[in-house]
Amino acid sequence: MNGRMTRVFLVVCVLVLGGVAVARAELGWTFSLHQELVSQQGIAGIDVALEDLDGDGDVDAYIANDLWQPDRVWINQGSPTWLFVEGQGLGESNSRAVALGDLDGDGDLDAFVVHYNQSNRVYFNNGDGTFTASVQEFSAYPSQDVALGYLNDDEYLDAFIANDWPSPDIVLLNTGDGTFGDPWQWLGNGPSRAVALDDLDGDGDLDAFVATNGEANQVWLMNEFGLFEDGGQYTTANLSRFDVALASLNPDVDDFLDAVVVHNGVNEIWLGLGNGLFLDTPLTFGDEQATGVAVGDLDGDGDMDVVVSDDTSQANKVWLNDGSGGLSDTDGVTVGSAASKALALGTLDATVSLDVFVANYDQPSEVWIKASPTSVGLRQTEITAGPAWWVPVLGVLLLLTLFVWRRQHNHQ
Repeated sequence: MNGRMTRVFLVVCVLVLGGVAVARAELGWTFSLHQELVSQQGIAGIDVALEDLDGDGDVDAYIANDLWQPDRVWINQGSPTWLFVEGQGLGESNSRAVALGDLDGDGDLDAFVVHYNQSNRVYFNNGDGTFTASVQEFSAYPSQDVALGYLNDDEYLDAFIANDWPSPDIVLLNTGDGTFGDPWQWLGNGPSRAVALDDLDGDGDLDAFVATNGEANQVWLMNEFGLFEDGGQYTTANLSRFDVALASLNPDVDDFLDAVVVHNGVNEIWLGLGNGLFLDTPLTFGDEQATGVAVGDLDGDGDMDVVVSDDTSQANKVWLNDGSGGLSDTDGVTVGSAASKALALGTLDATVSLDVFVANYDQPSEVWIKASPTSVGLRQTEITAGPAWWVPVLGVLLLLTLFVWRRQHNHQ
């Protein structure tokens, strides 16, 4: 090979190597374990909600704990460590779920916590991430989940509570100061496990999708009088469902809200028709003992991906959306394998990408940060496409070496 051909060959090698590095950078991301939350009390995590609780601009966590253990507030310390520090413990009940929102209109986020066969509880935020319990006592129900939303004509957040059998679901209206009146509506007769609120029929108000245990899922549509009515569709009975999330899963086809329902078997995606109804047959994915689900754009392609928790010590899986509602298992991209009951997505570090907070049962909860696989365990900024830095440097060194060798050879 003459000198000119050698130089061309080396340049091509550099470009090829650079191209490979670009492809790997574009596809190369995973989640790395950033922190295990070792608690002094309360490791029976059954639900988690993420919001800025202390007003410092970063995302904190409220974990609802089962087994008479206190709920725990975890405060994100922000830059440079982005580590969570254990905060206040609240109550000692059989918590089932928590929802965060400004219930008393003072500008910070309060907590509505539901318990199983005990009085549910409202905790008012003092503005710094510490909470004071409301004096209101609620009637005890076998409550399993709660969702907050504006369910009447005022500007106060109300509550939809999903109850297990034999109690119906209830709607509670906020009086404006974070206290609630007697149930505004009684809906169904259980056994409900989870509820999500959003506008399912496109009329501008909030509707409810209720996932049930062993019965058909229930859709409740709000009418012009501010009351929920039976949506007239029941989706698949005889399954033990545990959680539901609403999002548009097939943006390449339409922008209607769909429902992701997870349970101890094949999980379901019910594609919405935009009028409060769903296709009769769901898309399916996975086959695990699923307990929780969260949706968000994990890979930055503009559509909603899915993360599912599993409480049998199998891996909590990440599923990527192809834009039409088809989900593919990401081989090797998981977020822990403890007995996980719930998870939530949020920006937990300095990047803009979504990270995962996992609530574990009888084991420390975990924070998983989106990162490059070449730097697992280290916090990463957003991955950008481009050749690895050493590839062009190596190419230049090789060319210089060849140039020096050729000059010496010519002088001999």
